[in-house]
Amino acid sequence: MKLVVAAAVALPLVFAVGAVVPGGAAMAAGPTANQLASKALASLKTAKTYHLWGSNGSGKNALTLNVTRGTNGCKGTESSDGSAVSFVQIGGTTWLGEGGMWFKESTSQASEALGYCNSKTVASLVPVFSGLSLGPVTKVSGERVQELKGTGQIIYVTTGTKPEEARYQLPGPDPEQLNFSGINASVRVSPPSGTILG
Repeated sequence: MKLVVAAAVALPLVFAVGAVVPGGAAMAAGPTANQLASKALASLKTAKTYHLWGSNGSGKNALTLNVTRGTNGCKGTESSDGSAVSFVQIGGTTWLGEGGMWFKESTSQASEALGYCNSKTVASLVPVFSGLSLGPVTKVSGERVQELKGTGQIIYVTTGTKPEEARYQLPGPDPEQLNFSGINASVRVSPPSGTILG
């Protein structure tokens, strides 16, 4: 599966997995790996806020994404080969930015750039395959997580009674990785600063 940036750009993500927690055996008997993954995915589908970032590919042609959905809007940056395009959406207004310049337009006009501001769209990028197994308990971005490993994918979900997505990986020669934090956290988005046209 290829992550898709905005309209149809293959998406990005790569961050090394943290060290295994000492004595990091899988969590005690309880939900299966696929049950944990499904619960985390269901939570993401209904998330009101989140931060996601990642990359696809390697070298200068790698695509990267960094998006924050807040309580009042959404902002993000997509970049590849040294160029970057940013957006800030608050209500019915969206600003598109490149090279320090921002262009103001209606959110309906900019809808193609805002796909990652929809939790259901984001959740569709991290499907759960059958046959997952419990790996070790480790850490991602300093948070304790459970590894769920299967053929062609590795998922990390937070430990606890309500598992949440922490990282999604598709290994291989053209790796993809999508990271999550701040799911349902109280975060607000501010309008952009700099030169604004329109």
